[in-house]
Amino acid sequence: MPSGGRFSTAGDLARICQMILNRGTYQGRRSISEAAVAKMMRRQAGDALKESYGLGWATGGGSF
Repeated sequence: MPSGGRFSTAGDLARICQMILNRGTYQGRRSISEAAVAKMMRRQAGDALKESYGLGWATGGGSF
């Protein structure tokens, strides 16, 4: 799930999520590097927080 105050349309968010799932590419075009996607999805706060956040994304896998 996106976090950090991101505002977008549902369609744009779906395209961004598809690009993340495809490790930085959307419709065959690379938008960001695979390394950047890995950093976005990696837990950034260690065990200091109960929740798990990457860079701009909640990554904990819990329900909302």
